[in-house]
Amino acid sequence: MVEIRSLRLLVDDPSLIFVLKDSVLPRLQHFECRLILSPPLVSFLNRHPMVNYLEVSPHEDIFSSVKPTLPPLYLPQLEYFAGNGEYLTAMSPTISLRAAFLSWGAVDSSIEAAIAVLERHSGDSLNVIACRRQGWNLDLIDMISTRLPYVYSLHIANILVVDSYPSEVSCASIILLSRLNVQLGLS
Repeated sequence: MVEIRSLRLLVDDPSLIFVLKDSVLPRLQHFECRLILSPPLVSFLNRHPMVNYLEVSPHEDIFSSVKPTLPPLYLPQLEYFAGNGEYLTAMSPTISLRAAFLSWGAVDSSIEAAIAVLERHSGDSLNVIACRRQGWNLDLIDMISTRLPYVYSLHIANILVVDSYPSEVSCASIILLSRLNVQLGLS
């Protein structure tokens, strides 16, 4: 198993991470799973510093009554991240993402922390962002357009509540985008 470069675990069972508890795959670069980011998963990932593509569950941990504090995730080669936007706060300052594919499932989830991490650590390298979140997301478009100036492709998938209406947004910086795609869907 020393030559494995790509690992996909497409199982939703959180006990699966304990199978990998002591595993080390020295050439691992691409890791995909449906598991939520948890301390055991962070421990596994931290033993694999060559990972440049990481995909974890787009969902929050809804089973724990107390939100677990995640240890720092050190993936210095990480360029592509897909998963829940709240997981970005666990990333170490060494990340320099080129693309982020983010989801927020909870109605009360805050986008501010995730965008702040992207601005601080990947502001000059991040070119592509895809986001999926409930609501019209005009605040998300405004925040990305003003705080992440090098993004040239932005895809927003809106999950709309039938009786919601958009609010105003300052779109002054959106003209810098090469590509803007807004997808509307009803919940």
